[in-house]
Amino acid sequence: MNQKQDFQYQKTELRKGVRIHTVTTDRFKSAFLSVNFFLPLTLKDYPVNSLLCDVLTRGTEKHPTLRELNRATDELYSLSLNAYSKHIGETQVVSFELSCIEDDFTIGKMPILRDSVSLLKEVLFSPLKEEGSFVKSYVRQEKKNMTDAILARINNKDRYAFYRCLEHMCADEAYSVPARVLPASVARITGRQLTAAHRRLLQEAPVEIFYTGRKSAEEITDMFSDMPLPERRSFAIGSPEPVHPETFRVIRETSGIEQCKLVIGFRTERIKTPLERASLSLFHEIFSTSPVSRLFVNVREKQSLCYYCAGTPDPYKGVYFVSSGTKNSNYQRVCDSVMNQLEAIRKSGVTEEELTLGKKSIWHGIRESADSAYSISVSCLHSVLRNQIPGIGRRIDLIGSVKAEDVVETARSLEPDTFYVLEGGMANE
Repeated sequence: MNQKQDFQYQKTELRKGVRIHTVTTDRFKSAFLSVNFFLPLTLKDYPVNSLLCDVLTRGTEKHPTLRELNRATDELYSLSLNAYSKHIGETQVVSFELSCIEDDFTIGKMPILRDSVSLLKEVLFSPLKEEGSFVKSYVRQEKKNMTDAILARINNKDRYAFYRCLEHMCADEAYSVPARVLPASVARITGRQLTAAHRRLLQEAPVEIFYTGRKSAEEITDMFSDMPLPERRSFAIGSPEPVHPETFRVIRETSGIEQCKLVIGFRTERIKTPLERASLSLFHEIFSTSPVSRLFVNVREKQSLCYYCAGTPDPYKGVYFVSSGTKNSNYQRVCDSVMNQLEAIRKSGVTEEELTLGKKSIWHGIRESADSAYSISVSCLHSVLRNQIPGIGRRIDLIGSVKAEDVVETARSLEPDTFYVLEGGMANE
């Protein structure tokens, strides 16, 4: 983050496999910090690690109940402390995050950040246990919560259709693991498995710590220097083998809804270099994201074929999804229109106006991210995953270097793989 003097980025290796990334700035009155553990994405371990996040934040040895833990955060000027699991490409990321007011803005300049980090370390290293395992009642309650969340997916038809397309398209690949977790998988999780997962997390998983706030790199390093995290392998995000679909599969299912949901899944392997990632971002903006994008203007507005039509790229996996909601009678026309718009870019390219507007929109988003400590940390994380030095200026320059032919090459690299349709079970003309 070194284009402007008020962003000072520094990377510190606490020990092998444990790194701290600090962005020091006086822009904000609150600080954001996250401790991230990186693990292989597997169907066996994904739900266990996800459940572990919920159980760890239920209570500690010093604060054994959720009420006491909440009281501790309230005393730290309403500290926000969260833990969750997500996946980036085919890597599972277990994150522990905190957001707190800066010391300079407290009465008497209390050491809020240091006390907040101490509470975070308490959650990580001193969770409440009984007979050497996690508290059974906490495990039981969080298993129910996770099961309810899985069952509730079907209530959000847009998300449900996306997951079903992902499940079919990447059926034998780690990428589809979050879509394939079932209530039965959660029901089988034992306290012993959680204990083993916790040990593996602390002993083996590579760790990347990100901080954005007023503290220096030396101060943040000092706060984490006593963490009992031994050396481990250094982190490097994997590059999945490219998949070339042999056919364009069509999956049709029905549901008692009034609106048909469809998702088109594409493959691409051209997302390896910084320029290719920037080209995908610009293609995504021109094709799907902005109010003047090809899908919005032509599919939704001019033809009135759907209620929405938007893309979702994942450069870490090399996939691109287009989701839409329409009438039962229109889904084939929507699919054909999406493919026609893609083919138009492949054959005729993009206009200078589209290129200019697309770049301006992305630049605005990049600059806007500098107004949030959270956004800066997230941006920093993704730069690290891409083996790039974090920096607003670098990202802006990279987008600026993308040419029209680069966008066209990105469009040409997309190969249609799966067309998933969730049809309404009732007439909706």
